Amino acid sequence: MQNWPAMEQQVRDRVAQARTAAQIRALTQKFAPTTRRRDSVGITILRLAHRVVARAMQLASGAGDDTLRVGLERTRPPCAKRSPEV
Repeated sequence: MQNWPAMEQQVRDRVAQARTAAQIRALTQKFAPTTRRRDSVGITILRLAHRVVARAMQLASGAGDDTLRVGLERTRPPCAKRSPEV
């Protein structure tokens, strides 16, 4: 003969343990960072790195010379821009 009350108590104990574990998992998932956030930060860093490399390549090939000239013209004093009067 089997001891049915003892087996029933074991089943109830296991169900209670499973409920407790599920509650703990639910609570920790609220505080755990999501993987999407980590991936989006990595993607943003990669995009920034690509822009920096592309800009460096533009400057190295001479395409940025116009930008450099405009920047220099803005820093010159107004008297340097005037043509000498003859």
